[in-house]
Amino acid sequence: MTVSDPHLLRSRKRLRSARGRAWYQKRKRMIEPVFGTLKEQRGMRQFQRRGRPATAVEWALASIAHNLIRYRTLRRKA
Repeated sequence: MTVSDPHLLRSRKRLRSARGRAWYQKRKRMIEPVFGTLKEQRGMRQFQRRGRPATAVEWALASIAHNLIRYRTLRRKA
């Protein structure tokens, strides 16, 4: 992608609007903590396997583990 790519320019324009900034702010609360948890608490700084299919399986397993731990934690609080 080049700097003058129309798709990139359109995405930048959307994210710089008030609505786009508000939407992007939600990412901090929803998406970023998952990456932080997997990196810090699970030690998943890089994939152990090579190739897209193998890393997809590794990511799926890490995501499932994260969701199960989260589910258990939230169930205990309720």
